[in-house]
Amino acid sequence: MEDDINPFEVEIAIPRDHEDERLDPMVAEALRAMTPGERLARAMALHKFGRELAEAGVRAQHPDWTDEQVHAEVLERMLGGAARAITLRD
Repeated sequence: MEDDINPFEVEIAIPRDHEDERLDPMVAEALRAMTPGERLARAMALHKFGRELAEAGVRAQHPDWTDEQVHAEVLERMLGGAARAITLRD
């Protein structure tokens, strides 16, 4: 069953014969050397950093905004229309 899949044990193939021009070869090799769990942890850390950077930018542009306004703007910048759908459901 698909429900039994552990995301930390799923192999993600990064082909050696097809180098993505946008991906530095050293980065590609480092990613290949990581376990799936390590790649997931790295992706989550990068996402968190991006969120924090976006929040700092919004706060710099709008120092008078409340935390709620900043959060809503960060969601909008990161998710676009999907952020509006999330906000409407809550």
